[in-house]
Amino acid sequence: MAQHENHRDGLPAGDVVGQTKEQTSPDTKRDAQVRSGGVSGLGAGKPGGSAHEASQRDQVAFSGGASPSEEGIAAVRLPRVRQKLLAEEPLRVTLFGSSTTEGVGASSPATSYAGVFETCIRPYASGGLTVINRGIGGQGAAEMQARLPAVLADQPDLVIWQGGVNDPLTGVPLSRFEDMTRQDLQAICATGADVALMDLQWCRLLDECPAAPAFQAAVHAMGQALHLPVFPRLARMHAWGKELGVGREDLSPDGVHMYDFGYRLLGQAVADWVLTLAGIAQTRAIEP
Repeated sequence: MAQHENHRDGLPAGDVVGQTKEQTSPDTKRDAQVRSGGVSGLGAGKPGGSAHEASQRDQVAFSGGASPSEEGIAAVRLPRVRQKLLAEEPLRVTLFGSSTTEGVGASSPATSYAGVFETCIRPYASGGLTVINRGIGGQGAAEMQARLPAVLADQPDLVIWQGGVNDPLTGVPLSRFEDMTRQDLQAICATGADVALMDLQWCRLLDECPAAPAFQAAVHAMGQALHLPVFPRLARMHAWGKELGVGREDLSPDGVHMYDFGYRLLGQAVADWVLTLAGIAQTRAIEP
């Protein structure tokens, strides 16, 4: 049975911008496109479809590695996830990050990125699934490093790291962010867990932050140096904007957080990406 855990380690949210629960309502056409798979990174869950192709393109373009294929298992980037799913053993996933991971702006836990991701992965985890949400809004590299022992104690099979957003917004030096994040990623990798990264989002606050592009580049550089895949959220959000005919504020209404519509796109796309990197043939629709 799938389990969902939300750990805040006793710390306040402290978001960079205020939280609001007002939701935007995408029109019927946009929702239909998401459900039918006519969006970059979202598909009918079948190898060779738009989701599979998008994941392969993204991995080559943004992760510095060869794309996985079902005929070339050596190219699989998430071997522990693959082993757990194929052996029908329990899979433990820790989502480690800031407000995106916490789900700030979502109307409920189920409609957050973490909730949608869990719902999409669950059909493939016949041995059981536990998703541990260790996202706290407003935190940067220093606060995340302080919480690293809790992440390691989770004994996860997969950690999806999401960060680099609050550091440029709060004036953290790039070198400090890089050093602390690299230490964290190396410590997680040393446990034998699979590790994947997520880059920054498309939003007004980061567009207006001169330091943000350097942090965006740093996330990809660390992924390449440590041979870790990076989910290209920024590129995907721009692609969704074009494909769905929506703007930046539709995806990040308050200037930074994604809300239900954006989180649904993100959760589905990340789930599809993880399965692709694990070399798992997607025979079910990736839909929450």
